[in-house]
Amino acid sequence: MSERSHFSRFVTIALILFFAPIFVFGATIAVTGIVTVDVRTADGPDIYVPVPALLFDIAVLLVPLVVPDEALADARREVAPYRESLELIADELRDCPSGTLVEVRGRDEHVKVTKSWRSFEVKVDTEDAYVDVKVPARLMSRALDVL
Repeated sequence: MSERSHFSRFVTIALILFFAPIFVFGATIAVTGIVTVDVRTADGPDIYVPVPALLFDIAVLLVPLVVPDEALADARREVAPYRESLELIADELRDCPSGTLVEVRGRDEHVKVTKSWRSFEVKVDTEDAYVDVKVPARLMSRALDVL
């Protein structure tokens, strides 16, 4: 094999090793979704936090390992009477069409909860703050998996 052929093979492998993690990360975000929190206040710093929803899935798996058994048992007891209803609500909301679910307008505030494709969005707009949170719809059911 020629020196040029070795160099070409090296460059090809290097490019694959460089771009593969980027591709896998992008594909993971596309499949699992992203949670975003955007907070703007009149007197404080603006905060924007995008978090891959995959981290929530990992957290769900870790809860039984890091939360004391007694605390987890208490939470499960509190949710137990409502579990079936909560699962049904989560399934129905996940499968419902896009649109406004709740909107409340007050004199100095506006709260709007919408479903847009596969995500829920909660917007709160007051005189001194604006909050916008987007969460993939599937995470509601996933949260119940812990309990």
